[in-house]
Amino acid sequence: MIQAIALLVSLGMTPIDAQRLTIYVHAAGALYSVDPAELLGIAWAESTLGLDRRRSHKGACGMMGVLGSRYGSAPCWAMEAFVWLAVLEGAKRLRYFTDHCGEWALPAYNGAWTNCCGGSYYRKRKADGRVWRCSTSYRARVRAFARRVTRRKQFDTLPP
Repeated sequence: MIQAIALLVSLGMTPIDAQRLTIYVHAAGALYSVDPAELLGIAWAESTLGLDRRRSHKGACGMMGVLGSRYGSAPCWAMEAFVWLAVLEGAKRLRYFTDHCGEWALPAYNGAWTNCCGGSYYRKRKADGRVWRCSTSYRARVRAFARRVTRRKQFDTLPP
């Protein structure tokens, strides 16, 4: 865990924020049975670990880029104010997409649509007639960051 915190600090987080975030992703990962390193990868892909915490043009907010109460989650203001709540909502959303989409969970998380990329809507038509295909670049970015974190020793252990 110390090395994971060192990685987060090297990316611009304060040491206390890095420690808190590491604890939050471990707790949320245990609660929703998702990989904590993948949660950190999502936080990196969505908001550069909160260092760039802007609301998207589609309304995604907080460190985890979760769409607000429109999708049954906590309101945007709460996810922007409380990092732990954003991490919990992100873990809940990742668990949902993992259960329903399997290997396409990360692209579905990024796309914020309930039909999985590998499912019946894999080839959706855009308004202009072009075919929409599921992007795997988001999944690659999240997993690349997760590999960076897990290469660090002691990430799987919580402090006493």
